[in-house]
Amino acid sequence: MSFKKFPTKRKIRVSAKNSKVLNGELFITELKAISVKIKDLAEKIDWQNKAFHPSLGKMVSYSGKYIRVV
Repeated sequence: MSFKKFPTKRKIRVSAKNSKVLNGELFITELKAISVKIKDLAEKIDWQNKAFHPSLGKMVSYSGKYIRVV
């Protein structure tokens, strides 16, 4: 018997400590961005579009799917 492989839905897990939503766009901290190892997800990080948050520091935009964790 063979098992079918179902495609996994790849998403990053973000929290209030490592991300902010600004103008409907998700920005993640640079530390979170460099920790993304999956190639498909890493390609969705826009290193040119940056923001600075007073308490979180430098952030970059992310355009892929994500899960918001409390």
